[in-house]
Amino acid sequence: MPAAKPEPRYDVFISYRRGAADELALLLQTRLQQQGILAFLDRDLGRGTFDDKLLRRIVESPTFLIILTPNALDRCADEDDWMRKEIVQAIGSGRNIIPLKVDPFQFTPAVVKSLEPAVRELSRYQAVEYSRAYFEHTVDRIVKMMEEDKAERRMAREAVAAARQAEHRKPEAGVSNSAAKERNGQPYSLRKLPSAGRMMVGLALASLVAIGLWLGKPSSGKGPITQPPPQGTRTIDSKPTAEPQPRAPGTKTVNSKDGQTYVWIPPGTFQMGCSAGDHACERDEKPSHPVTITKGFWLGETPVTQAAYQRVMLDKPSQFQGEQLPAESVEWSLAIAYCEAAEMRLPTEAEWEYAARAGSDAPRYGNLKEIAWYAGNSNGKTHEVRQKQANRWGLYDMFGNVWEWVGDWYDAGYYKKSPAVNPTGPASGKYRVVRGGSWIDGSEVLRSSFRYSFVPDYGVGVGFRCVWEVGM
Repeated sequence: MPAAKPEPRYDVFISYRRGAADELALLLQTRLQQQGILAFLDRDLGRGTFDDKLLRRIVESPTFLIILTPNALDRCADEDDWMRKEIVQAIGSGRNIIPLKVDPFQFTPAVVKSLEPAVRELSRYQAVEYSRAYFEHTVDRIVKMMEEDKAERRMAREAVAAARQAEHRKPEAGVSNSAAKERNGQPYSLRKLPSAGRMMVGLALASLVAIGLWLGKPSSGKGPITQPPPQGTRTIDSKPTAEPQPRAPGTKTVNSKDGQTYVWIPPGTFQMGCSAGDHACERDEKPSHPVTITKGFWLGETPVTQAAYQRVMLDKPSQFQGEQLPAESVEWSLAIAYCEAAEMRLPTEAEWEYAARAGSDAPRYGNLKEIAWYAGNSNGKTHEVRQKQANRWGLYDMFGNVWEWVGDWYDAGYYKKSPAVNPTGPASGKYRVVRGGSWIDGSEVLRSSFRYSFVPDYGVGVGFRCVWEVGM
């Protein structure tokens, strides 16, 4: 990955068949960028692994614009064909897909029938007809479709935000707990509904979250409570006081509000930043510096699963669906909302790295293939949590599977001025820090000290885990 970070956040990924649409792709990129829309072409790739970086750009770009010249899809039967890989990645990651049809290309019944199932769904998306004579009209149509998609996503965020504000309201009369569960038993997809339907779903979601949270409040007490643990797991009997007895690292308890297991992280001092002998470190990982965490805390044993997210937020914002898969399309504000609903918070960047290292001063706590799902073994998708080896303190998936939000703003030079005790990051900024890498990242990213960042309203490929503080 380029050393200078944060990298550009592209608005649209332009896919095209080389040798057939090079000129049109460059023309579109230029015209879109003149309108303030940052468009990505594969020619913009810098150093690093081409495969990983190209696929990541698709996941990170909200819109996938594919130029369909005559015979553009003919080679897509080959699993190694790059246009096929790009289409599959865009569909699988839920991008706003805009096919741009260049005459005489058409999705005729014969063409659709000839397509491989992996790319056939492309024909179902609303397309734009390209006209050289009316090029500006073509560009305007693409921009309008991008703006509509952005507005729909914003509406969904606002619906959830409104629901969070209403979380203490009582449910309407006659709605039982079982009825509420039945109503939200299936995930919704805003992108596959017409506009009016999306609005109704947004309003319904706001009401359901308010009802579900009110119904889910315990009759007494706050915070996690212990449940019968797996054999060999140490637990506590109740919420610790402000002066708890020392606990062994890795002691576990369960939060009754989200059903997630939390692991005890003891206070201590560690060396934060570039590990000794790690030649992959980038500038923002330096200088290495001692940091003291003065209070122990409980940290999620795994990233928040889709089952837990559904339980708290009544939603499953993930491109890969599965109860025990990590929630991986979560914006920073929604991660905050989830943790607060369970009376917790996001970890600081220092807490995250301290917990990930678990007393180790090495770049990783084990062999990468044995501890993480990443580009080298994920097969292009997330995997259920707890399938790889945990670190010394019993934390799973600290590397790979999904990026994880932390509470800090990003500042490339923060380590030069960071407090030595309980640092919480800069007071303000444009980007929020993410840690750990994801299923689509290469090995250079999956290190204890690696830092990256996204704008807070970005969520693709990002999950999180919460912290429960002593005395909260």
